[in-house]
Amino acid sequence: MPLKRLFTSWKSKRNRTQYLYIKKGVDFDMMFMNPKLVKLLGIVLMFCKNHDITCELTSVYRTAARDAQIGAVSNTHSTDRAFDLSLKESNGFTKQKIIELEKYVLQNAYETRGPHKYYLGAISKKTKKHRPIYIHGNSVGDGIHAHLQVSP
Repeated sequence: MPLKRLFTSWKSKRNRTQYLYIKKGVDFDMMFMNPKLVKLLGIVLMFCKNHDITCELTSVYRTAARDAQIGAVSNTHSTDRAFDLSLKESNGFTKQKIIELEKYVLQNAYETRGPHKYYLGAISKKTKKHRPIYIHGNSVGDGIHAHLQVSP
């Protein structure tokens, strides 16, 4: 059973709110995702569950050819290290919730090994700092969304 179907049927059989929705046509397979990205998805899902917001994934894996076609600025999607999250108001995102999501991700997007913290975010080309979340609009059609990314 594909994982996409597993998530939706698991929720609906228990008459619970569905916090994860994968947009039709999105290539979503956790078996190939970077483990750090799975953790980042878990952080986002926890935020959405706690705020009764739907987590709608609009892009996960894309081919390098598709990245070139849409003018992607990095290869994080084609290397299984990023996903895009719709921030539509109809999913429950207000301007305040978007600010809270960004803060929540920044506070929780790390892993610890012994006394050390290792940040999950990919390094920004502009700031040279770890940046696990980038909120922006685009001209491709999904509107305002969060691009979430991890380092290799």
